[in-house]
Amino acid sequence: MPQSLIAPVLGTKLPGLGTVAVEVTTRFKRPTFFGDTITATAEVVEKLENKKWVRLKLIWINQRGELVSEGEAVVIPPPRMEDMFKKTSESKTKKEEDTNMGFTNVKEVFAKMPEAFNANAAQGLNAVFQFDITGDDGGKWNVAVKDGACAVSEGANDAPTVTLTMAADTWLAMVNKELNGMQAFMSGKLKATGDIMLAQRFATIFPV
Repeated sequence: MPQSLIAPVLGTKLPGLGTVAVEVTTRFKRPTFFGDTITATAEVVEKLENKKWVRLKLIWINQRGELVSEGEAVVIPPPRMEDMFKKTSESKTKKEEDTNMGFTNVKEVFAKMPEAFNANAAQGLNAVFQFDITGDDGGKWNVAVKDGACAVSEGANDAPTVTLTMAADTWLAMVNKELNGMQAFMSGKLKATGDIMLAQRFATIFPV
C-alpha cells in the first residue's frame, strides 16, 4: 500500500507532473487497518547532479500521527517549465504543418515501439510491461526490456512485471500526448497492477 499512495505525491506534487521513479524502497514500522487514514509525504534530501536525479525521503503517517512506514525514492524530476514551453513552441509549427502526426491505430503504436526505444533510459532494467487494451481496436501486447534491448510481442506474458489495462481511446490519447498517464491513472481510465512505480518509467523508455 505505501508505494501506491506515494505515486500521486511524486507524480503530481513533488517533484511533479512528468516525474519518473527509478527506485522506491519502503520499511514498515507498524500495521495499518481498514478505516485508517494514511498521509504520505516526500522531502528532497539530495540532488544527484551527475545524473540530474533527486533522492527523496518518504514518510507515511496514520491519523494518530504514528509513523507506519518510511523509505526513500530516487526519481528523475520533470524538465523545468520554461524548457517544456520552449520544446512545445519549437514543435508547434511542425504539428500545424502535419495534421496527420497522431497515432490512430493501437497496433501501429506497438509496431513503432522498437524504433522509439531509449536504451539509455532502460539501463539495468529487466522487466515485462503487459498491455491489455480493451475495445474494438484493442488486444494484448507485452513489451520485454532486458540488457538494454526490447522485444514487443502480441499476446499475454505469463509473468509480467506490471500490467496496464485501459481502453483503446485512452491508450491512443496517452501516446498522442493528449492525456497524461498520471491523470489517466487518477481518473480510473488506466488501471495498473504489479510494479506501479515501474509503469511511470514507460514514457521515458518508449517516447513514442
